[in-house]
Amino acid sequence: MKIYTIRHGESYSNTGGTVMSYTDMPLTEKGREQARRAGRAMRDTLKTETPLYVFCSDLMRTQQTAEEFLSQIDRKVEPVVTKDITEMHQGDLEGMTWDERMAKYAHVKTDTGLSEVEIPGGESFQDVKKRSLHFAETCLSGLEEDAVVLIFSHGLALRIIINTLLGRPDEDVNRFNWLENTAICELEYDKYAKNGTYRRLNDCSHLGDLGAEDYTDWGVFCREPY
Repeated sequence: MKIYTIRHGESYSNTGGTVMSYTDMPLTEKGREQARRAGRAMRDTLKTETPLYVFCSDLMRTQQTAEEFLSQIDRKVEPVVTKDITEMHQGDLEGMTWDERMAKYAHVKTDTGLSEVEIPGGESFQDVKKRSLHFAETCLSGLEEDAVVLIFSHGLALRIIINTLLGRPDEDVNRFNWLENTAICELEYDKYAKNGTYRRLNDCSHLGDLGAEDYTDWGVFCREPY
């Protein structure tokens, strides 16, 4: 099974300077165009006659990303919405500025220590991993072996989802850098063995001038290979 994961486009939850997870914010116009570019980049790949399935989280920004993405390909697919792939709940951190978050919760290391994270009032790594396993069992296990799957989800959630689908040890997620908006990851998934391999991670070559100029400052925290 071929799986492509796509992080949502830029949303107003990304531009407000605060921590956002479950707060339901729409895409910016830049985010919509990022999603359209991702769709155009995948158009030829998705032209095949193999079965195509689309899943997105229950939040507006992923559903709008899926809508804009799918408008650029030559196939009609109705996305399936599931809370199993929604963003990691940030609990007491939600709505804080990044300075406030670092001053009070610097010990919550969602970059290099994600595998051990337990967010006060929110979710732990294990909570999201459990959701990811449930998603694989309920949404992926019954699909055809030659199916192509698109998963539209979020920055933290996708790191955990991908690590889980690949069958990697929990601590490996700590070497998985942040994903750019609409970054594409390509996985080969074996639904019987419940593991897989990746072909590419964090491919944002389609973004061009819509990429984050400071990505290497906020996104690349680990120089070790994943």
